[in-house]
This record gives sequence, C-alpha cells and structure tokens, in this order.
Amino acid sequence: MKNNNWVSHLAITNIKKHQKRNIFSILSLVVGLTSSFLIIGFSNNAENSIKEECYKQIDYGSVTLTKENKSESTNGGLSIIRESRPSFNEMKTLSLYLNKFEIDLNFSSLVPSFSKITYSKEKLKDYTYECVYSFSGSYFDKDLLLEGDIPSEDTLDYVLINEKTKNDFVKKYGFSPLGKSLHVYNECAHAYYTDDEYEPVITDFFIYDKTIEVVGVVKDLNFLSTPKIYYSHVALRDYLSTIYLNNL
Repeated sequence: MKNNNWVSHLAITNIKKHQKRNIFSILSLVVGLTSSFLIIGFSNNAENSIKEECYKQIDYGSVTLTKENKSESTNGGLSIIRESRPSFNEMKTLSLYLNKFEIDLNFSSLVPSFSKITYSKEKLKDYTYECVYSFSGSYFDKDLLLEGDIPSEDTLDYVLINEKTKNDFVKKYGFSPLGKSLHVYNECAHAYYTDDEYEPVITDFFIYDKTIEVVGVVKDLNFLSTPKIYYSHVALRDYLSTIYLNNL
C-alpha cells in the first residue's frame, strides 16, 4: 500500500512539475492523430471519387489480350517471346475473372483508331475513331449523353462524339457537327504465309469506307482529351461477318 502511494505521489509531482510540456505533448498527439485520420479519410474518399468519376465516363477503352510463349536458349542469356491469340477455351476461362468485360475478337488491324476522317473531303486532323462495345441495353450509360440522341440500335451509320470533337468542329466550321455526315476510310493489306514453295505468301486487301452521321455528344474525361468519334463494336463485328477476302 505504501509502495502504491509513493508511485501515485511521484506521478502527480511529475505532471505538475512539467505541466506545460505535458500539455504540449498531449496537444501534439491529438493533432498528429487527427491529421493521420484526415489524411487516411481524404485518401480513401479521393480514390472512391476517382473511381466513381471514371465509371461516369464513356467506356470506349479496350484491352488487347495476348498469349506469350517464352523460350530460352540452352546457353542462357537469350530468350524468345512469341505472342499469339489465346484459344477460345482460354478466353472462356479468363472471362470468369473478367466478368465486367465483354471478350471479343480484336478488329483494330482492320479498322484502326487512326483511320482517315474527313468532312466535305477535308481531313479532320487528330480525330480518332474509337469503339464502345454497344449502344444498346445496359452497355451504355444514358446519363453520359449531353446533346442529341443515342443510336437506337447498333449500326455503323450513326456515331457519337465527345465534347472536344464538338468544340473543335465548331471552332473550325462555325456550327455544330450534330446531324452532319463525316467520312471514315482505311485500307490495309494482309499477308498469310503458307508452306507452299510456289506461293509462299497470299496477300489480300481490305477497305473500310463508311459515311457516318453524328447523332449525339457524350461526356468523357476532360484531362488531355482529344477529339474522339465513337462507334459500335457489335455493329462492326456484324458488318465484318458479311465481308470476304477473296484471295484468302
């Protein structure tokens, strides 16, 4: 009991003796903890806000998935990586982990984003031709529409544009591109290598030549935004299924 009284007396004496320093230490601790909680809360809220803002933008982006086979030389120091298209079964298995994505064939070699885009035969510089998966159903957020309409079906005849495209067009021509017709053109050669010594390579040509009408303006990320024209990937897939490369 005497020992406990001694400890209590010493603690009270030290607190009174260093009262200012103790108060300062407590305040520093409170300020430090408060700052830590504020930083953690701000970080979490900022991350959630960024995610929510991204989800509110038009999802034109696509990811190209490839399969890599790596072979290393027996002497070491050299490795060869061969990229190929995953098989249907591999993609089907992968789709179980990418349930928020639509997995389909990549047509960017036939219709690249840098296809030639013109208005009244005048080339529109820096405009890109991007795809969204579909304009119909739940694939497209109707709240992203700023002006005009969303195509009622997946067709290559109608497209959407972002605000940057509209503003650049107005600045260049003095009127809105809504309801106006643009032209998209791209041509490319494709080679197929055979095992036939008399005909080792079969070459064929594909031409994408479309007149498109701008029917709506949509919201997208303004940071470093470039003029974009959005078309339906589903519509392109259906269109390509009717095209034959005669040589191949």
